[in-house]
Order: sequence, then C-alpha cells, then structure tokens
Amino acid sequence: MVTLNRESNKKAIAATAIFLAAMLLAVGNARAGGSDTKGLSRSDSQGPVTVTATCMPPDKTTDEIRFIVKLNTHSVDLDRYQLGSFAFLRFDDGKEYKSLGAMRQGTGHHVVETLRFKGPVPKRAGEMTLILRDLGGVAERTLQWKLPVE
Repeated sequence: MVTLNRESNKKAIAATAIFLAAMLLAVGNARAGGSDTKGLSRSDSQGPVTVTATCMPPDKTTDEIRFIVKLNTHSVDLDRYQLGSFAFLRFDDGKEYKSLGAMRQGTGHHVVETLRFKGPVPKRAGEMTLILRDLGGVAERTLQWKLPVE
C-alpha cells in the first residue's frame, strides 16, 4: 500500500507541476503580446520571420496611423531590414501609402518597430491592410483590419 501512495503522490506532483508550467507560460505570453483580447493584433508566420502587428490608436496631434510591429526569428539577421522602407498601408479604395518611417528597438533576431503612416483614415474606408514586402524571403505579407478598429 505504501508503494501505491507514493506512486499516486508522484503523479499528483507531476500533474501539478505541468499545470503550473502551463499557467506561467500563458501569463508570460499575455504579457509579451502573444494574446490579443481586443482584436488589435494580426500575425503572419510565413517563412523564417514571424510578424505580429498591433494597430495603435491614432496620434491625437498628427492623426498618424501607427502600428507596433514585432519581428522574431531564429535564423535571419533582422538588422539588415529597415521596416519603414518596405511597409505600405492600403485601404479598400486600393490606394497605397508608404510608411513615414519607423522607430526601432532591439537588434538581431528580436526587433520591435513603431511604424507611422500619414492619417487620418479615409472616412468611407471599411478596412485597411498593412503590407510588408520582401521580408525574410516572403514576397508580400498582408495584415488586415476591419474599420473602425476597436
């Protein structure tokens, strides 16, 4: 009987450890932006670079449209890419707008950039698409939002 109790205790401890590890992972993901409860983030994991873009509220002083873009990889040197030079914003009228520029944080394999586009959003627009061209061997990535973004 003692052997059965010890075995049961070992299984209970292992199950508890697995549960706690899963909870810690979930909390870490939410804090790192891996979870999007508001529907403001879009992701693309084609090729060796994973892209997660979060639409930010418009800048009240300039009406600029802004995105926080996270780039993650284990095999590509992201320092050679200047995101602002190949990022475009397209509305459902078909017009594309080049980025005004980007502010970068991080280097190497993990980068976060703030992309800026001239605003405001056209009044009749029903959706907008962030386009990233030629990033990590992928000709075009498209991340789409219905408007208004909430």
